[in-house]
Amino acid sequence: MDAKGERPATTNIYTPDAETTNEPLLLGNFVSRHHRGYVGKLRTAYTLDWHDNGQVVGTYHYPSRSGVTYRLEGQLEKRKSLRLTEYTNDRKSADCELKFNSRSNAYEGTMYNTDGRRFDMKIGDISD
Repeated sequence: MDAKGERPATTNIYTPDAETTNEPLLLGNFVSRHHRGYVGKLRTAYTLDWHDNGQVVGTYHYPSRSGVTYRLEGQLEKRKSLRLTEYTNDRKSADCELKFNSRSNAYEGTMYNTDGRRFDMKIGDISD
């Protein structure tokens, strides 16, 4: 409930169509979710905050490489396209372009590192 005693609007923040998936609905300002996936051939673990205005912020790390965490900031566009910027030690290190794949229930695409390298990237459900 908000200050006026009204229930906040519910918005789908993860998938394009909440009625055909079992994804969480946003109540209030944002929802924080844990995801698994990969960058290149390395498995990744993500913690992302999905905001009702489309903003996505969070971090990820490689479970096989302890001690290094990467920051992500970006925007979910039209509920299907996810654009993220990766920061390493507060410096931009990559741009990520992902699209929602309903078959895999994940965002899949490419990470473009600032040094010219490219990697396949996936941000999936925690059960992936």
